[in-house]
Amino acid sequence: MCRASVAIPTAAQLRSDISHAAEEMRESITKDLEEVKKVSLAIDAWTSTNKLAFLAIIAYWIDKDWNYHHVLIGFEQLSRVHDGENFGNVVTGVCERYKITDKLFAITTDNASNNGTMANYIKEGIVQLTHKVDYEIFHIPCLAHVIQLAVKAFTDELKTTTVNDSPEMAITNEVVDNVKRTSKGFHRTLTLVRKLL
Repeated sequence: MCRASVAIPTAAQLRSDISHAAEEMRESITKDLEEVKKVSLAIDAWTSTNKLAFLAIIAYWIDKDWNYHHVLIGFEQLSRVHDGENFGNVVTGVCERYKITDKLFAITTDNASNNGTMANYIKEGIVQLTHKVDYEIFHIPCLAHVIQLAVKAFTDELKTTTVNDSPEMAITNEVVDNVKRTSKGFHRTLTLVRKLL
């Protein structure tokens, strides 16, 4: 399988080559972002099956010719507590690296409670970096996540059962009324969605 004439790079050489390629990509992305007026971010945190936590940061924008662009600018491993302050510091650092701190327009996240706090910390960090006291960043909860939460809350409250081994669901008006009365159920989620829109 291996030929003596083929030079196999060492682990150190591979690490160096990958670091060099990653730095070239960062420089290319930074150059692309120089001419952009406004940039928005989509941010999501998650934990892998081997208990490592990551924060993914995607930048997206529309160029002067109305072409949509998006690029992954951060895939940061989180070592500290998963709170809004830590997330905010990580995101602000990535924005600083790509020189977009004064261009942020909106941040899209899921509806985890720490994301609202994160958006506030990002705004505070950027105000400190740019010295623009009136800096405004829009925090947009992901509509797909809101819909998923609404559907889950609705199906959790229905507690459907099968009758006579047929797949029919036993949903009565009483069951639907009970769903409406729950404080964290479908009705509450729909009310929150209406307020957002």
